[in-house]
Amino acid sequence: MREKEMLVLRRQTYWHDCTIGTLTDSVGNPVCMTMEPTWRGSRHSRTTVMGHTAIPTGTYRTNLCFDALLHYQCLHLTNVPGCPSVAMCFHTKDGSKPHQTKGDILLGMQVDSDRGMITDALTAFERLMEFHRQCRTKRRQLWVKVCDGEGCRPNGVFGNLPHHPTDLRDLFDYELQTI
Repeated sequence: MREKEMLVLRRQTYWHDCTIGTLTDSVGNPVCMTMEPTWRGSRHSRTTVMGHTAIPTGTYRTNLCFDALLHYQCLHLTNVPGCPSVAMCFHTKDGSKPHQTKGDILLGMQVDSDRGMITDALTAFERLMEFHRQCRTKRRQLWVKVCDGEGCRPNGVFGNLPHHPTDLRDLFDYELQTI
């Protein structure tokens, strides 16, 4: 069995129509921002509404495969309860809005709270794919740990994205609801 390499998706901001998070390596170095559908279940329920609910917290193995709907190779999370296919991807190169998630985890480098979107999706996707390539070179299997709030800080540390114009801690209280 191959050694595991872990990415941590830490959900930080809960808007009425989406969930914003940060994807880091296992020691807290930032990879990119994420956008998922909003969470529609209870904290204790693992039930999801496919395409309309953020995936349950947990640790998921990734597979690189061609996505017929997206028409490019992307990372898919495996064995997600209630979700047969969850891709870590981008739908437009410039940025992504909540209605575009359709159950996938969309990637971006910055949060544009004025327009309600994450931006620079292609750069974020390329960073994720480079991380995946490095794992393959080291003969390691890439996994993603999805967690909520403060309980999932890797090794008690958490970094900020470089050149990140909108720090999620600076958003107005009415724009977010944190756990």
